Order: sequence, then structure tokens, then C-alpha cells
Amino acid sequence: MTENQLFRAINHCIGNRISFAAYRFVGCKPIFIADDGCSELIDDICFAINRWNTKADDNIIVRHRLSMESVLNLDAQQVNEPELPEATERARYLSKVSALIDQLKQSGGKTVVARTALGTLPQSPGECFGALMNAFPHNFCHIYYTPATGAWMGATPEVLLDTYEYNYTTMALAGTRPADTEASWDEKNQREQQMVTDFIVESLKPLSAKIEVSNTITLPSGKIEHICTRIKGRMIESVSPEQVLDRLSPTPAVAGLPRDISLGRISAIEDFKRNCYSGYVAVMQGDSVSAWVNLRCLQFTADSRYCIYAGGGITALSNPECEWEETGAKINSILSVLNKKSHK
Repeated sequence: MTENQLFRAINHCIGNRISFAAYRFVGCKPIFIADDGCSELIDDICFAINRWNTKADDNIIVRHRLSMESVLNLDAQQVNEPELPEATERARYLSKVSALIDQLKQSGGKTVVARTALGTLPQSPGECFGALMNAFPHNFCHIYYTPATGAWMGATPEVLLDTYEYNYTTMALAGTRPADTEASWDEKNQREQQMVTDFIVESLKPLSAKIEVSNTITLPSGKIEHICTRIKGRMIESVSPEQVLDRLSPTPAVAGLPRDISLGRISAIEDFKRNCYSGYVAVMQGDSVSAWVNLRCLQFTADSRYCIYAGGGITALSNPECEWEETGAKINSILSVLNKKSHK
């Protein structure tokens, strides 16, 4: 499969509304699968799409039914185009985050607040996906379309779950700053990282025969970087990967803590539906699962309009202006790849 063949198949599927997924594991070549819902399966690979704050039983599945060559012979499908949300207004964001910080000073904890930015793709979806793969060599890159979700692409740094037999790995990820910063991580980001790590470990204990937690490292993601703690363990033999996914998602890195309280605050603060943003995408084959939190992603339409989603963890130590800048850095990490322009 050449790069041009991949881009042609992606563009054909998006233009004709054919369910498909293309993805690239770190250090590997991209894989393309497509699903007409009728043909016999080519193999047991499937791509699962989890929408924000939903269970694994509700995942949307794209199965490997069609070869790349056969996809190009399919006719266009008639489906309704999902609507994009509005762009987040800066003043409204700052006001709501300020009010949230006042609440958190009284209650403690953390809530992740997302915002959106709109624009138009400067080149075809296939070419944009190629640019993401080139710019984010350390991230899981993906692009997909289904009638239920619309079209999305992203380059996520965060492993949600990786399993082999009963062994698993996951990570706690928090904090954002420009890449190659020499200073130590500040107190706000270190506390936020520890919250995420503690939640994951406590959530997995009832499902695990053993758990090991690494020291923290700095994880690069294009022009920004994060604090990362790797967690590995072994599932109890009666436990399925889907049970682990339901325990982990949504993680505190995209929701907050306490989780139930944070989810209520997110619903009250955000003026849009997250849809696939901060859910997860997963490649499943046999008993193995590789799932990634759907971050650094954008939703786009047939006429190339897009919406980029980005969130930041708000705590009592947060500053509204700094949080706007942090989410802007995440948005710019995608925009700088797509069109070399900044977004403020």
C-alpha cells in the first residue's frame, strides 16, 4: 500500500460516506479497513469507537470486510451530516472557568473543561492524515468515518489500555507545556498528575492480580509535552478487557475527580457535545486490545469544515488565562500541522 493509495481510499470513503478506519501504531505502517456491513470478514481485526462517557457495549465497530481496491468501486451512501458545534468564545470560557476555580477552592478536586476551535481543512482529509502521521511519530494516529459519528481524525499520545492475554498496560497523563522545557514541572501539574495516577490504580485494584507503577517521565507529543506515569498489571482471569475499559473511561485526565461530580460540572459548563472527543478508539484482534484516549482530534465534514477539541484540567491552583493558553497550545499542536497558522 503506497501513501497515495491510502490517501485515495480515505478520500473516497469520506466523500462517499463509506464506513472505514485507518490507523498507525507508533513505529509501524498505517493500516486501512472498511466495512459495508454485508461482505464477509477478511480477518478478525476491528476498530472500535467509544463516544464520550459511554460504555464499551455501546461502542461503534468498523470490521475489516473490504479490501482497499474494492472500496473504490462502492457507490456513494446517502446519510445526514452531523452538525459541528460553535467555536468557544474566550470571554465566556474565562468566566465559567473562574467560577469553577472558586468552587474547587471550597471542594477540592479537579474538573476538565474543554473548548472548541473551527476552521477549514487546507488539503484533502487523506493528506491531512498523512501530515499528522509525519508530525506525531510518538502518537497513535487515526482517521475514520461512520454514519453514527461522522468523520474524525487525530494523533493521541495517551494509551488507555493495551492487553496481551491477561497482562495489561495503561498510563496516567496530565500537564501540558511547550516541548523541551528545561524547568521542573510546577506544583499544579504534579498534583494533577498524582490525582490521575491514584484514581487509575484504585480503579484497577479490584480487577487485578498485580499492579506496578513506574516513576513519572515527560512524554513528547509534537510541539507540547505531558507528565506520564506508566502502569502495568495482570487481570484476574474472570475479567475482560471491556470491564477494564469501563473502569478507566472517562479517565480523570479528560473528566476530573471526583469523577461523578466532575461529569455534572462538565455538562453544566460546556456549551457543546463532546461526541467522540475524550472517548477512546481501539484496535481489537482476537483477545488483544489496544485502546487510546481520543485526544488531539478534530471532527470534520464533507465540505472540509472542522472542529478541533481541547481540554484542560482545572484545579484550585488554576489560572483562567493560563488554562486558555494551555488549551490553545493543544489546538495549535494540530493547527500547526494542518495549515501552519496559529489560533488564539
